[in-house]
Order: sequence, then C-alpha cells, then structure tokens
Amino acid sequence: MQELSRNKKSGIFEPIKEYMKTNMQIKTFLIAGGNSTLLVQNCEKNTRKQLISQYLGKVEQVGFMQGNRLEMMGSELCINGTIAFASQLSEKKGELFTSGIGTAIKYFNTDAQTTIELPITTTLDKNIVLLPGIGFLCETKDINITKELLLNFCQLYDLPAFGVAIYKDNQLTPYVYVKKTDSLFKETACGSGSIAICLFTGLQQIRQPTGEYISVRIEENTIAISAQVKEVKNYDILQKGTIMSTKQLPQPLKGFRDFLPDEARKRRWLKEKITKVFELWGFDPLETPTLEPLELFSGQIPERRDFWR
Repeated sequence: MQELSRNKKSGIFEPIKEYMKTNMQIKTFLIAGGNSTLLVQNCEKNTRKQLISQYLGKVEQVGFMQGNRLEMMGSELCINGTIAFASQLSEKKGELFTSGIGTAIKYFNTDAQTTIELPITTTLDKNIVLLPGIGFLCETKDINITKELLLNFCQLYDLPAFGVAIYKDNQLTPYVYVKKTDSLFKETACGSGSIAICLFTGLQQIRQPTGEYISVRIEENTIAISAQVKEVKNYDILQKGTIMSTKQLPQPLKGFRDFLPDEARKRRWLKEKITKVFELWGFDPLETPTLEPLELFSGQIPERRDFWR
C-alpha cells in the first residue's frame, strides 16, 4: 500500500517518491463561487481513504475521476462534483457517469457555464426531497443540525448522504452529511440542495451563500442544472489552507474566537458569577488592551523587562 508522508517543514502531507511516479492528477474547482471540490484523476482505490483524510476540511468534498466516470468520496450523488467533472472534460458536450446514478448523464460546456442533464425521478414528501444517492430536509427557518439527525435520515431512506436545505431571505443555506466519511459541512454552494429547493418552492434560480446562482430546470424525468465553474490552483489549497469559496468572510486573528449568541450568553453568565465572587473577596477590576506589543512580553523594553516573568 502506498503511503503519504508529512513534510516536516510545511506540515503538509506529501506523496512519497513511489507515489509521485504515478500519473495521478489533482484538480480543484469552485462551483457558483463556492463548494470547493477536489477531483483526483487516476487514483488507486487503496490510496483514496488517505487522500480524503488529507484534503477533506481544506475542501468541502473529494471525488475520483477515471475516464468519463466520477466516484464521489462517499459514493453519493454530488451535483456540483459532477458539474465540476463535466467542465474539465475535453469535449464541449457528451455523456458521463457519476456515483449515485446508474445511467449516463448528458453534459454541455460553454464559456459561461456547465450544464448537466440528469435522467432521474425524484420524490417530494412534504418537506423531504429524495434524489438517487442523496436526500434533503427542506426548511424555511433555522433548525438544529447534527450528524446524528442526518445519519438517521441516511438510515431511514437507505441513502449514502443526506442534507438540510434552508431557504430564507431569498438565499440557500445548505448542509450535507456523508455517511461513509462521517463528514458534515455547511456548504458554500450546493447543486443537489438547489434541486431540492426548486422542487420544494418552485424557484428555478437559486441564490447560493456566495451570492452567485445555480439554475435548475425540471422536465419530465429530466433535471437540467447549470452553474459557473472555476478551476483554482492546488497551491492555494496546499499552502494557504482551507478554500471554501471566492467570497470568504474575514477570519478571526489567530488565537481569537467568535462566540455565537447561545455560547456568548453562557460565557457572560459565567463571567458575572466569577466577578461577584472576586469582588466579595476585595478584588478590584483591571482592564488591559486586548493586543499588546510583542516587545512587552519578550523583555525588549528595559524598564518593563521583568513584567512578563
């Protein structure tokens, strides 16, 4: 079995020399500005688990290409993965195969976007949408989403993946759980979630978390879905870390955290309790800047040299 070794200097896993000798190719795509997708060409099955472990989290999903076939990391149907796969095929139009669907899928590439036509039937039961290879719970308000919840849906409907598609304020917020990899992502764009919302609401232009749109057209036994695809340099993934979308929110500084309302309220309650106890014992409050010059703590300010010891 071929192995991956960690580069001690960069901290990144890299293939050992024998692994490099294969003709494996890695490409990374953004679909509708987000949903970062890593597609690997000519990857042996006994190394796929390692590659998934290596890259998942830096990207939202991983798939494996062989000729005109795509196999996603959990053998699920992945619409955006399939669109990305179709976008890099040499022909402007043709047929391909993807996991979750047993029949051929037609694809069409233009300079502006890629379209795939899925010869599938769907099931809509109240707010549950079932596609071959994946299902969705559709909501118009926020709900508590856990792996346990979506695993139960996977088991209930015998599907390899299940998600939640929340559509409010004219925008989709998608979550997808893949059973095989036990992974849950709040995705930055979602093709299958867009299909679910189209079936649930009747909308055909689905605004993604990135602000871009995925188009869905439903006909009898066929679903056509279109999106813009952008290939990004693998250097961005390997050296710069996580890439989820072209419109990422500013990230907190290293060592700092954001606290959402529920956790913030708990922290405030705890701080108030601690403050009261300290005050009962005669302590006075003291506030210092959140950020201080490095020199203050490295002993480079002569008159404050012992401050940090």
